[in-house]
Amino acid sequence: MRKKICILTSSRSEYGILKNLISLFKKSKFFKLEIIVTGAHLSKYFGKTINEMIDDGISIDHKVYIKINKKDDHQSVINQSSILVKAISKKLNFIKPDLLLLLGDRFEVFLTTYAAFLMNIPVVHIHGGEITRGSIDNAFRFSISKMSNLHLVATKKSKKKLIQYDIEKKNIFHVGSPSVSNLNDINFYSKIELEKILKFKFKKKNILVTLHPTTKENIDYREQINSLLKSLSKFNHLGMIFSKPNNDIGHKYFIEKIKIFTKKNPNSVFISSLGRNIYFSCLKTVDIVIGNSSSGIIEAPSLGCRTLNIGKRQFGREQSESIVNTTYNTKEISQKLKKIINKKHYKSYFNPYYKKNTNLKIVSLLKNYFKVR
Repeated sequence: MRKKICILTSSRSEYGILKNLISLFKKSKFFKLEIIVTGAHLSKYFGKTINEMIDDGISIDHKVYIKINKKDDHQSVINQSSILVKAISKKLNFIKPDLLLLLGDRFEVFLTTYAAFLMNIPVVHIHGGEITRGSIDNAFRFSISKMSNLHLVATKKSKKKLIQYDIEKKNIFHVGSPSVSNLNDINFYSKIELEKILKFKFKKKNILVTLHPTTKENIDYREQINSLLKSLSKFNHLGMIFSKPNNDIGHKYFIEKIKIFTKKNPNSVFISSLGRNIYFSCLKTVDIVIGNSSSGIIEAPSLGCRTLNIGKRQFGREQSESIVNTTYNTKEISQKLKKIINKKHYKSYFNPYYKKNTNLKIVSLLKNYFKVR
């Protein structure tokens, strides 16, 4: 009998990482795949990105709706969490999977792991053991690791970290990052194609801005975006592409300020829904990615894009030599941006998150997991 494996996805970025892995499981005669879709995928406000999955030919087996509250505060997140954990537990009880595969550290993943843990459903977790001291996701990731049964880590240091967490070595496997491995399969858009898609004319030097609000910084989220925009206002010779922030507390304020900035500065553009191929094509085309996104740490080095990493959100993650760190101090951001924008552009940099054939390794490991039980 085929083993039933269940995968949950709650956002476009997460699905983009899991897409190739989902395809391999669909083709497998060993596994029966069931997919749960929730979160931003089902929200009109975030582009209802479930449609992209459907366009890719992905069968959506289960949907879990949670209302995206218009209020941008802690109580709204708590209310959403309560609804989600109840709904997810009902779905898991109906599906009765042999294994639940989860990626990353978002609160939806944490709550799903919690439900599965209480229901004695084995969990395999991808991207555990990483440290991001400036993000609430750090606590989620640690908790997910402690409740998971198998751990597929992206780096050697992540494996060592999980061992320090008193997780058995035999259950930890260094497979690399699926996202970095997936870059080999992307059909990148050229600069000319991007200009048509984005309706934006690139300058001689260009940056991609991906900043997410965080409550774990020393300064308020309002100061975070305002400090960055104040710095960038001095660089009107640079082309600037702004992506939409995550659904974290403060994201609506970020969007409002970015829209005001791009209206005042014709050298900039705000794109509310880039999509994986366009986003990584931008990363490959621009000179620098600025912000606190994990993409600046994990994928950017393999695409030859330098990173100006702001604040503590990614603090603790392993970094390539292409990454420069800064605080939210306006003067420091300006000085470091000015310094690195003219540095030599390489096709790629050493990336500690890369390992060949990551997705194939994952499928093979999970097959073996059932064979040896």
